Amino acid sequence: MTILSDNLPGDKLQSEHGFAVHVQTSSTSVLFDTGQGAVFSANARSLGIDLESLDLLVLSHGHYDHTGNVAQVLAYNPGIHVHCHPAVLLSRYGVRHGKAFPIGIPDASRAALLSLPADQLHRSAQFHRLTEGVYFSGTIPRVTSFEDTGGNFFLDSTLFHQDTLHDDMALYIVHGDALTVVTGCCHSGIVNTVTHAMSCFPNVRLHTVLGGLHLLNASQERLERTIHALAQLNLTALVLCHCTGSAQGNAVKRALGDIVSLGHTGLQLDFTA
Repeated sequence: MTILSDNLPGDKLQSEHGFAVHVQTSSTSVLFDTGQGAVFSANARSLGIDLESLDLLVLSHGHYDHTGNVAQVLAYNPGIHVHCHPAVLLSRYGVRHGKAFPIGIPDASRAALLSLPADQLHRSAQFHRLTEGVYFSGTIPRVTSFEDTGGNFFLDSTLFHQDTLHDDMALYIVHGDALTVVTGCCHSGIVNTVTHAMSCFPNVRLHTVLGGLHLLNASQERLERTIHALAQLNLTALVLCHCTGSAQGNAVKRALGDIVSLGHTGLQLDFTA
């Protein structure tokens, strides 16, 4: 796995408020999210990752910082198969200074997805296998009492209809007898997400969690309960990316120690050994 877009830069690489991860199996090239802007493709070139050879594109949810380069990826790969939740195409809004501003999938990305042949655009809310060892989480059940979407999100510019972001998806990767969970923003909550992952693979040990945890706006209670839950998982590695939050990430690292690291563009994890 290689991070192509993240909030922190790697050596001679660029950063942005966005997220994208490339996953290479023995036979399949998978892209999870596309970042926000030009950083994504520039970093891919620097890292020697050929965007024209991608087989699958998976979208975690319909926010601009994860779908900004969809049109470019589809232009590189006219035959690529895209997997996403049906709600990815919805219009979405955040709140700044009391006013609505758009945070949904960019128009060019939406148009590119809708232009795909029907057999290449797979809009599903169900857990399913993508390729060898790589799975689409489907809708993640919201079972904890302390986790929320991590902010004020709406489906309309009048800020009337709350957006619960039920299109928030994750990648589940099984390697050997271990399971890795890759999140985009984790609007479903990281505890909900890993609980769902473990229910899908009850006989596989949870090994690594990588991605955004969206703890940036978390209450102290949520942060403490999240840390407590993560501590019970016996993780080998927890890689904090994108929207986790600097202070919140530091609190997680202080509590959980050396298993925790900060993600950055160019970070690679190799599970082939």
